[in-house]
Amino acid sequence: MTFFQQANYWEAALWVVIALAFVAAALLRPKARRRCLTLAFFFAAFGGSDVVEAQYGQWWDPWWLFAWKAACVIYFAFALWRYWQQQRNATSAKAPISPDDHHS
Repeated sequence: MTFFQQANYWEAALWVVIALAFVAAALLRPKARRRCLTLAFFFAAFGGSDVVEAQYGQWWDPWWLFAWKAACVIYFAFALWRYWQQQRNATSAKAPISPDDHHS
């Protein structure tokens, strides 16, 4: 087994561990269950793509492996963007209103 293959298997294991952490979070946070389970799915899928990458030797060929990885990365970016939006909304909802903010 080459170093490249070993590195991909280790990387796949890392993504699966992260997926398991999101499964645990889903069990501990019922309000975020669906989001956590969806992230767990995509992290596990990304790990699976690394196992396939180890067999093919590259992530961009065959084309469907690139598409698989791209779909995961696009979802990660979307989930991060949603998280930032929710954090910003939660912060602005908790911010005290100053007298200058009132418009008569």
